[in-house]
Amino acid sequence: LNEAQENKYKMLCELVSLSSDDNVLEIGPGTGKLTEAIILKKPQKFIVIEKDKSLIKNLNEKFRRNAVSC
Repeated sequence: LNEAQENKYKMLCELVSLSSDDNVLEIGPGTGKLTEAIILKKPQKFIVIEKDKSLIKNLNEKFRRNAVSC
């Protein structure tokens, strides 16, 4: 199931033709599954907005090395 979900997010990034020339705003990333797929496309600018403080902490830890901060 995890692999199917990851493939779904990767396919979504392909369908919208996400590239390194794009600026991306993700609202409500939750656990960051779509965030992972977006990072792989290396957008020019990537802004993530999450209001749940417990999720923010997890996202910051998970994506620290990718220079993503919520």
